Amino acid sequence: MAKTQPSMTGSWLGAARRAALLVALATGVLTSGPADAASRLCRDLEARLASLGQTRSVASPATRRYAKAIRDQRGQIDKAERQQRRAGCSGGFFRRDAGNVCQSLDNTLKRMHNNLAALERKHAGLSRGGDNRGERRRLMASIEANDCRSRAVATRDARRDQRGRPLFEKLFGEPADADRERPRRRLPLDDGKRVRAVINRDGPIDIAPNVAGQFRTLCVRTCDGYYFPVSFSTPASALDRDEAACKAMCPGTDVALYLHRVPDQETDQMVSLAGTAYSELPAAFLYRRPDYERPASCGCNPARGFSIIAGETEASDEDAPPAAEPVLPIPQRRPDPAADPETLANQAGSLDEEMIKTVLRPAEPALSSPREDADDDRKVRVVGPVFLPDPEAAIDLTAPARTQAR
Repeated sequence: MAKTQPSMTGSWLGAARRAALLVALATGVLTSGPADAASRLCRDLEARLASLGQTRSVASPATRRYAKAIRDQRGQIDKAERQQRRAGCSGGFFRRDAGNVCQSLDNTLKRMHNNLAALERKHAGLSRGGDNRGERRRLMASIEANDCRSRAVATRDARRDQRGRPLFEKLFGEPADADRERPRRRLPLDDGKRVRAVINRDGPIDIAPNVAGQFRTLCVRTCDGYYFPVSFSTPASALDRDEAACKAMCPGTDVALYLHRVPDQETDQMVSLAGTAYSELPAAFLYRRPDYERPASCGCNPARGFSIIAGETEASDEDAPPAAEPVLPIPQRRPDPAADPETLANQAGSLDEEMIKTVLRPAEPALSSPREDADDDRKVRVVGPVFLPDPEAAIDLTAPARTQAR
């Protein structure tokens, strides 16, 4: 019996250790889920940030516009060179003299080639990744909002501390007193100054789904601080839609989406998606200054940023035919349905009693005007109509003489 009791005690202790180990493993699996998700998100953000300088970005709309402008400018250059050859301006010193035509074509071609070189330089700058600056700012803002850099440092420190901790604390964590003394980390939206932004793997900036509440979104023009509302009450899941609407409502200039909670906060407390307060914007409330004059580049107008030099001049507005002025119909009275159809027809043709009398009045004979005879010596005044000879008495010199019928 003395030997059986220690064996039973040992088996009970072994079972207790195994149960504690299973509980520790289960607790670790359950608690490591959010941490692993955050760690995967941070790794994904860091990987996307590192890949910006290695992979070539997809052609942006600006890049495609400059590529089309380059093709159009080359087409205009070809057209001008054909005109130059037809005018005989390509013979060098022995070229045919065409007056000022050759000189004008030479100047036009020079300006065309200079403009083409400028377009190609701009297109090359955009193709080298000039459009990645906005994406880089988004990634950096999301990394900062999710504390990926500080979390990585904390993970390294925790791994370093784990090496000297007892096995019991490694399995079950710190005692309850230490947990109560440790300050809880506040979410970025708890203080109302920062927004917790998350970038999806294949999508734009999104807001963490655990952020509740309604927000008022405003589109801010960064050149002068002018802002206008986009949505008066929208959830956090629709902020990417409002950001796209902000850019579409004010093209041609740099804009950013700002937001604040409703109804707890005012417009002066709005922050950007990256967590920057509006008051920290360099141009905050600049548009309110009395002496401020808004430049032409700071407006919600689409800007092409380039021009195409054409070889043929367009017709001026003076040569264009004047636009026809619209003719307004004269209002007419509605015809009487009880009127006689013939009477209505007479009224439509302006046929009245006076016109009928004029038509039926007999024609007066034409009076011949007195004429003076051509003979100045003649003292007799001849008055009367001029009579032509009778056709029977007219003499036809080409016809044979008439004979009397027998």
